[in-house]
Amino acid sequence: MSVPVGQRGKSKLDAHTKTEELVLHTLTITSNPNVFLDRNQALTKLVNECAVGIGRDVWQANLVRVGSDPRKWAHRRELQERACEGFTTLLYYIGLSIRANHLRRGKAHAWVQKARDAQALVRAWRDSDAKRYRHLESGT
Repeated sequence: MSVPVGQRGKSKLDAHTKTEELVLHTLTITSNPNVFLDRNQALTKLVNECAVGIGRDVWQANLVRVGSDPRKWAHRRELQERACEGFTTLLYYIGLSIRANHLRRGKAHAWVQKARDAQALVRAWRDSDAKRYRHLESGT
């Protein structure tokens, strides 16, 4: 029996897909020399490493099959938390990049929105998992 479309929640696949889209968008925008100035290469490198790290953490968390293993749940949760922290750092770097490279308002807004959308989905996934696996934390 399937869940009606209107009652479906966000899935971990949504979180992974939006995060991957953000990473690819970030790599594309930062590789454009008309947008990202050469003099800001150090910042560009930080932005890209941060975005790719978030993508890696989300990907790896999604691969952890928890079952009834509290250690696997702890590992998955750690990866999800690290990704959530990474989004905060990435948004900071994006803000710096916008100012340092004088990005146009529309381009900047779209990039920030992609980051916030992906962040919200990863947080929702993390919170959903916390409810799903809470019995593994309490030992019951």
